[in-house]
Amino acid sequence: MAASRGARERTLDRVYINDAVAKMKDRDKDIRWMICDDLLTVVADHEPGSLTMTKELEEKLMGGLRALYSDRAAEVAQKAALLSASLVPHLLPSSVSTLLQSIGDIVAKEAEADKREIAVLGLREMPENLPDEGVMTLLEVVLPQASAAIDGKSPTDPKGFAWICDAVGVTTVVLTRYGGQVSEEQLERLQVSLTGCCTRLPSRYEARRPVLECLATLAACVSRSQFDVLVRRHIESLADPSSDGFRYSLQIVSLICRTAGHRLGRFVPELVPRFLKALATRGADMDTDLREFCLQGLAEVVRARAGNVDAHMEEIIASGSEFAAFDPNYTGMSLSMSGDAVEGGEETTAAVGFGDEDG
Repeated sequence: MAASRGARERTLDRVYINDAVAKMKDRDKDIRWMICDDLLTVVADHEPGSLTMTKELEEKLMGGLRALYSDRAAEVAQKAALLSASLVPHLLPSSVSTLLQSIGDIVAKEAEADKREIAVLGLREMPENLPDEGVMTLLEVVLPQASAAIDGKSPTDPKGFAWICDAVGVTTVVLTRYGGQVSEEQLERLQVSLTGCCTRLPSRYEARRPVLECLATLAACVSRSQFDVLVRRHIESLADPSSDGFRYSLQIVSLICRTAGHRLGRFVPELVPRFLKALATRGADMDTDLREFCLQGLAEVVRARAGNVDAHMEEIIASGSEFAAFDPNYTGMSLSMSGDAVEGGEETTAAVGFGDEDG
């Protein structure tokens, strides 16, 4: 019977660990899955640090789990990743560091996408309060490996793009949790890598989303001077909705408003009018998805109370009210893109059109 959570400490002895590792190597995938599930239950019943084992046995157990990251059965590999993440609070710092190095190696070298995704899952599920040795491994080993994968793979090749997405997933986790500890030099290299990757991807938002979100997360971590250079360049591109870089700049600025809206105060006098101008633009240069980015960006600036945004509130509310009555799936009903009501309020086959899916 499992102990009540936090009721007592438990030592995992040699017999228990040897049996667990033997089951992890069993030919039956159900047995491999069940031992991971059983161990997850044991871990869930104990407070961090209350499960103990010798260093030798800990290394043996974690070696078995790391091997399961590449298990041929995806459900077993996933369960192993979740188990290893839940064990982190009970492990020695050296074991955590070794586990993180294994995750970095998989993301950097593993050709099979499913196995890389399992490694990324294992990292995401780890607690944020890693030991110092583990954090240093992330910053000095795993992050450079992910950055190299972003640079070394082609975003125009489907397999290369999948690899980049996994590397970006690792990078986003590290930046979100430990961005303040990443060196300015590393952040600058990452910014160049991510920006170059974005410009080589299709303009559709869904194609760019992982890289854009990582770049927006990075914007919350960089120095003031780096942040100013990044934001200034994209705000300038928002001046002309017909320009080649408008879509990309609108996408990234909107996301930066979400991740670092509090840092945008000094840009509000330029940024808000350009969002509003873009919203008011009619024709092929502005599709429904781009308007959505504008509205999202404005919402985040208002939420962050950035700069003198209050001076623009009347215009923001008026613009938002206009689009609150607009259904992008039925552009001919109630309110057309030009702002004119459909004559007679009747729906006709010719009047109904679906929004452009190109984000």
